[in-house]
Amino acid sequence: MKRFHGSRLPSSRSEAEIPHRRSRPVGIYRDAFLLSFFRLIPYSLILIPLFVLPAFTQQRWERNYGGADTDVGYSVQQTSDGGYIVVGWTYSFGNNAQVYLIKTNASGDTLWTRNYGGTDYDHGSSVQQTQDGGYIVAGGTNSFGNMEQVYLVKTNASGDTLWTRTYGGTSVDWGSSVQQTSDYGYIIAGMAASFGGVYVYLIKTNALGDTLWTRTCGGADWDAGESVRRIMDRNYEEDPMVGVAMGRALIRNDRWTLARENYDKLAAMGYESPEIELGLGICEHHLGLAGFKKHLEKALRMAPRFHEARSYMGNVLFDEGKYEEALECFDKIPLPRHQDPASLKRAMLLSLDLREDFERAFQYAHRLSELYPHLGTVDEVIQDILKEDGEEKK
Repeated sequence: MKRFHGSRLPSSRSEAEIPHRRSRPVGIYRDAFLLSFFRLIPYSLILIPLFVLPAFTQQRWERNYGGADTDVGYSVQQTSDGGYIVVGWTYSFGNNAQVYLIKTNASGDTLWTRNYGGTDYDHGSSVQQTQDGGYIVAGGTNSFGNMEQVYLVKTNASGDTLWTRTYGGTSVDWGSSVQQTSDYGYIIAGMAASFGGVYVYLIKTNALGDTLWTRTCGGADWDAGESVRRIMDRNYEEDPMVGVAMGRALIRNDRWTLARENYDKLAAMGYESPEIELGLGICEHHLGLAGFKKHLEKALRMAPRFHEARSYMGNVLFDEGKYEEALECFDKIPLPRHQDPASLKRAMLLSLDLREDFERAFQYAHRLSELYPHLGTVDEVIQDILKEDGEEKK
């Protein structure tokens, strides 16, 4: 069975007017490791093995990096000093998910780490050492601009930020690969859903990251760019990340049947992932199909700390009137990992109605106010939720 860890899907669709949280970034886990470029996604750490090729396949060493929460390594390159530069994202350091950059020596010992981003989900997908000895990182950000945008970070040799740029439109766009070009500028390949479809997205910049030109390529179906040297066009067998990304985009657009077919195709090819199970559960729930809970339960068995799946399960139980079970689901999610406004609102109400736990209710309201400052103070959030709940009960 092939296993990989893919995109973070939305935990539920909010029934309130509170804006829904965006999905988390895409990752992948594979059985094979490549010396110069590979992707690694264990579910709570970053693991880097090094092999001697091609004479033998002999592991030389491996290292783990990260903190107490989920940390992901996505791209690695050997640097001019014989060490390595790794990029991915971290939930252990900073606000929410942030781009995570790790520099090691030739033995894999950490020299320094940096994280970049804002208060929403940000991720790094590609890193390259630049001609000035610094680094260029490409990925996606939900912290700056409209929806998810392509995120480009230029650093010096110590990982300190020199400048950042975002690119894209008003929908979901991200960068999968970046290379420095002969004119000292950069070329970025990725995916764009902002320009009338879901297309391969190519961006050319100057040395300061200013856009020189952009191109979108593709047809009537879903297309994505993985590399400036290689374009992925719905090639699930070579890269299941493309299928996961498609499923995420389809769910965001409420295209439940197409999204389910997409995940079914991945499952039929032997891929297994908590995100596939969550995607199937979301689609079958909205399509009114029996058995959707088994997918949510399987996702949680595969990844007990998969908070999006637990949040979605809590909302399903709430809708079924199983309020005690729903609150148990919500309470199992660490408060800093709560992202879905509907879950927070319901957890607050259930804490008051079922347990008269005013302190816990206040904590849920505080988290909601923290995530969405435009909703007002904690007291205002509590008053609005109670008022809305009272109107629904009339």
